[in-house]
Amino acid sequence: RNITLLLSVVGGDSPNVTEVALVEVSGSGVENGTIEALGDGDYRVFMERVPDREFVVLVKGVDSGSSRTSPITFQRQSTTKLRASSLTVTALANSTMEPGIPFSLPFSVTTNGTAGNYTVRARDDRGFITSFTTSLVLSSGGTAQGSVELQAPDSTPSGTDVTLTIEAEAPGAADSNYAVLRLSVIA
Repeated sequence: RNITLLLSVVGGDSPNVTEVALVEVSGSGVENGTIEALGDGDYRVFMERVPDREFVVLVKGVDSGSSRTSPITFQRQSTTKLRASSLTVTALANSTMEPGIPFSLPFSVTTNGTAGNYTVRARDDRGFITSFTTSLVLSSGGTAQGSVELQAPDSTPSGTDVTLTIEAEAPGAADSNYAVLRLSVIA
């Protein structure tokens, strides 16, 4: 599957990224990207494929700043191992919350991975969640629906923001993904 990676390079006088690759941590798989300079150290990188296993991001380039007599090459690698997920969690708040009134937020989980019983967790930073769908049964390539029920107390000031996280986990904790939404309470 195709992905687009947004890369920001900071530091140096005039860095120019010449290569971006996703390198498998175990194995020899390397996926090279096509780079588009956006300006101000930002780059958009198009990748035709994401490794199935854990990978790191490798960036190579040249810094030919005015303070240098000759350009220097640089190479950086992400310190965090990344892994593509076969799960997608989708949620869209199509209305605002009101103090004291129950609010239902629908969400969906889609997988291209293992079929089975998926665990769902939901949390928010205000303690407004009253209940949520805790598990969904999915077939490979399938989608299932759930909901999170919230209620802001009557005394909640208008303009209060709530950050909601909905996480889905595959059977045996083999894969997981999440969605984060910001909701507003409007009186």
